[in-house]
Amino acid sequence: MTLDNSDQGAANYFKVQYTTDSPLGSQTWSNGIGGSHVQVGADATSDVTLASSAISHGTTVYLRYQTSSSTDFSSASTTTLSSITIDCPVLSGTASASAASCSSGSAAVPITLNNSGSNIAGVFTVRYSTNGGSSYTTLTATSVAAGQTDTSSLSISAQSHTTAVIIKYSVANSSEGLSQSEATLSTITIDCEVISLTATKAADGCSNNGTGQGGVFGKTKINIDNSGSNVAVTVRLQKQTTNAVSGDVTTWAYFSSATTGGSSGTSINAGVADTQFSFDSHAHGTGIQYRYSTNDGSTWTEIGSKITMSCAGVSTADWNMLSF
Repeated sequence: MTLDNSDQGAANYFKVQYTTDSPLGSQTWSNGIGGSHVQVGADATSDVTLASSAISHGTTVYLRYQTSSSTDFSSASTTTLSSITIDCPVLSGTASASAASCSSGSAAVPITLNNSGSNIAGVFTVRYSTNGGSSYTTLTATSVAAGQTDTSSLSISAQSHTTAVIIKYSVANSSEGLSQSEATLSTITIDCEVISLTATKAADGCSNNGTGQGGVFGKTKINIDNSGSNVAVTVRLQKQTTNAVSGDVTTWAYFSSATTGGSSGTSINAGVADTQFSFDSHAHGTGIQYRYSTNDGSTWTEIGSKITMSCAGVSTADWNMLSF
């Protein structure tokens, strides 16, 4: 502020005080300009700083001063100046986002609106794309008060596994004429893999053994249902047999690579409801059990209970002889 001692033939002392307390209540006054008073020379002016520390945006400052030829202001009159409202708006809003917990292969994306760096309210406009930026959906414009953070008002609806979500935002305060350029957050890719695979097995009739005996070898089949998964699943299959005569049980073993992919397994695409594997040449009375793994063989699930093949038969020649 300026202390004006123009047209005065001698130096004078100025005592300036200020307060940010409302005049409607009790006011506490502080000495300004670095002390209790300052001397200004005859016919001179002096520019001084009112306060040693900054006064924040929106604050109303009330001022008064006294002048005296000495440092004794006890009999000096007091002049009240017009109040000053500090106008230094700062708009510095940011947004952040991350995928929420997965549910049924999808996840929502809540958005945090951070206006803690601003001393004025900010209106956040957020838009997002799930098709690589070809088109955008704009969410409801949301106002966040100065110095505040909003973690609950905005959220992008649940998006499916592998969806890439591009999020852009801008912040503005129209009454102050301030705005921030649109910014882009790091792309969020939804990671909500679902593996929900089931398997069944069944006897599938009998077949000829190739030496004239019809129907003495049993056939089986395994059906895999991957319709509940949203990713391709590699399925590994193993077999175990029980000897019809001795009752000996073999160790678990992979099938040949040509049949089921062997130890490498077979990849079944997401959503495929029925993939069938067929097997034959099971001797009559043999016990058959299968199991599968979807995690590289770390754990296994047996497919139902053991099947005992029932495919006894006689040769065609013997049957013809019996018919005469």
